[in-house]
Amino acid sequence: MKEIEILVQVLEKIDTAKKKLNDSLKYIGDKDIIDFYFYNPLKYKIDPSDEHPLKEIIRVRKANNKSFITYKKNKFDEKGNWLYSDEEEVEVSNSQSAIKIIKKLGFKALIEVKNTKSVFVNDKYEVVLEKVKDLGYFLEVEIRNPTKDINVESAKNGIRQFIKDLNIKVGKELNIGKPELMLKKKLI
Repeated sequence: MKEIEILVQVLEKIDTAKKKLNDSLKYIGDKDIIDFYFYNPLKYKIDPSDEHPLKEIIRVRKANNKSFITYKKNKFDEKGNWLYSDEEEVEVSNSQSAIKIIKKLGFKALIEVKNTKSVFVNDKYEVVLEKVKDLGYFLEVEIRNPTKDINVESAKNGIRQFIKDLNIKVGKELNIGKPELMLKKKLI
């Protein structure tokens, strides 16, 4: 499945941003999440100073009382800007066993990201206002149920306009995910 989304940093008070989302979208609820990211050291040398170090990863997610394994392959345009991810995800009953299996297969732990997500939806988008430990507050807007033949650039332009229409003060489009942001922060 194509994961088409845009991530931006929130630059206003989080309560104000949440109120704006509550006024225009359906609130689904909050989730506490821990993501464990892994990479294949035989395929990739991870260089956090690179703009897009994560071309392919495996993630184990613990979200409230559920756990998932996700495979992501990031797709970039000719300039190196992130376009979308091909993503496959499956629920697992035991996250610790999943992590042990991934490590036994030779994958290396990369980074752990802890966050709290407030999830909102409308017919077209899932909107997540999230507090990421050690990084701050972010707004992530993702296309819900994209078709196989969706035009990615057109979809992203729609997300950009939707974010503007929310009237939440945000930073520029990040073009990288939270694992990359965490890796870059560790360099400082």
